[in-house]
Amino acid sequence: MGRVGYDPFEGLYRLLGAVDGIDPRAATILACHLALEREVVIVLNKLLPYPDRLRNLGFVQKVQVLNAAWQGDEEAGDRICAALNRFNDLRNAVGHGNDDRVDGCLQSLRTAYKEIYPESSGAISIEDIAGGIVAYFGDGPTPEEIRTVVTGMAEVMKGVSGTLANLSAALNNPPDVISRRAAEKLQARSAAPATLLATADATSLRE
Repeated sequence: MGRVGYDPFEGLYRLLGAVDGIDPRAATILACHLALEREVVIVLNKLLPYPDRLRNLGFVQKVQVLNAAWQGDEEAGDRICAALNRFNDLRNAVGHGNDDRVDGCLQSLRTAYKEIYPESSGAISIEDIAGGIVAYFGDGPTPEEIRTVVTGMAEVMKGVSGTLANLSAALNNPPDVISRRAAEKLQARSAAPATLLATADATSLRE
């Protein structure tokens, strides 16, 4: 229909090849990038007196405005914006199917992230990087501090859970000493009628 000599079968072959070649990390990268862009907009809404005047800006332009309007330490603003730009590079590499660039862009992103959080180590996950960037927007705890608190709470809950489990087991399976006392009381109650009957027989014989 286009009358340009286009071969749809070759097009379908290329399409299927593109689908089969999707990087398994693509969904996470694209979702985190979109979420980060939303958070950048939220921060800009707080920084700018008339944020609604900014229309039709791409990710890079929004980061540039963020860097210019940053009210914290200047170097801190440069570091967070550098990390955002490296995340955008990673997103573009995945979005355009440039598999050769994805690993390199991810390494560059991790390097930029460590400029923000020097204490971080190892192969930081994409989700952790996105979370760390979001945390950096605020004045609150760092991801490591949050992780420490969460880990501590988990240990406390594990201890409480263990205590409750032990209490439940004790109630359902009382200690031997309690069982022995209960058995002795039951035996005493069972023996009482027989003792009374024997006493009555002895009395009748004496009479």
